Amino acid sequence: MDNQKLVNDFKKGWDFARQMTIDFIKSVPEEKWSYSPHEKYSPLCKQFRHMIWVSGLYREALELGKVNDDCSSKKAHYKGDLTRESILEGFRIEEEKMNYTFNKLSESNLDEYSVNAWGSEMGFAEFVTVLIQHESTHQGLWSFYAKLGEFETPKSWQENWGI
Repeated sequence: MDNQKLVNDFKKGWDFARQMTIDFIKSVPEEKWSYSPHEKYSPLCKQFRHMIWVSGLYREALELGKVNDDCSSKKAHYKGDLTRESILEGFRIEEEKMNYTFNKLSESNLDEYSVNAWGSEMGFAEFVTVLIQHESTHQGLWSFYAKLGEFETPKSWQENWGI
């Protein structure tokens, strides 16, 4: 298996998905920044913070070979406030760390690589698929927030997904 190609191929998809997240964050109207369609759903600004936290957890799992099941380190990955500027900076910092991790993984033997995740041993491709699925699940949720909150999704979402 060509590790560099495997990691680079995943990174292309990840970079696209993550950029769509950043585009959404930048497009949320200020008056909707703390919007939630229902009391049981976190407001957008807290959803975005959650994404930084969870990206950190996935990155940590990629580095350590196991998911921290109790998520006790989650909040260590972002300690900033809920302003758009701080959230975007948190994403930028986490992306730098993620890129470093992917570069290191591209130099390792991924044929023998695994992550113990939620009681299952997953190879690199399987685990990073879960990472991108998490990102996509939230994007779908945010499109629902935008619809109910009566604000536009970013141009990139309209052009790529028709939503």
